[in-house]
Amino acid sequence: MSALERRAVLGVTEWVVVALTGALFTILFLQVLLRYVGIGFVWVEELSIAMFIWLVFLGAALAFRGGGHPIVELGAQALERRLSPIGMRRIQTFLAGLLAVVLGVLAVGLVAMAWQTRQLASGLVPGFRVAFLYLGVLGGVLLSLVAVITRARTTTVRSGAPSQLPI
Repeated sequence: MSALERRAVLGVTEWVVVALTGALFTILFLQVLLRYVGIGFVWVEELSIAMFIWLVFLGAALAFRGGGHPIVELGAQALERRLSPIGMRRIQTFLAGLLAVVLGVLAVGLVAMAWQTRQLASGLVPGFRVAFLYLGVLGGVLLSLVAVITRARTTTVRSGAPSQLPI
């Protein structure tokens, strides 16, 4: 994937997160207002849960890409003082590989769950299949996997400069 393609995917993902956040806020705010006057929609809760799950996983993908996930700084700094840059790079590669395996297993499980629930309709939202929930999470997981692999390939360890572990 070229740098231009990565920036385009990142930009689209950011706009999807912004749109999901806005839509989630809007439907929940309207639901609160409508319930205050005695009217409400039964499907809002179910849809908002699905949107929030998609939002979490797409946001996680953005955080992986930007290095925004919590990093154990003390551990990384202690390791840098004790290890050579090559040793630190090996640890980074190992952790990135481990994370890629976990995300890959999660992706395979999500595909299996989406396939098994492809005919199962949601009870309250017309036309919403339960598989859509798993496919939304799968999109976030795949974007996270691409981000982890990209960061692992581009992260360099310089002697004396603080580095970040890929998690």
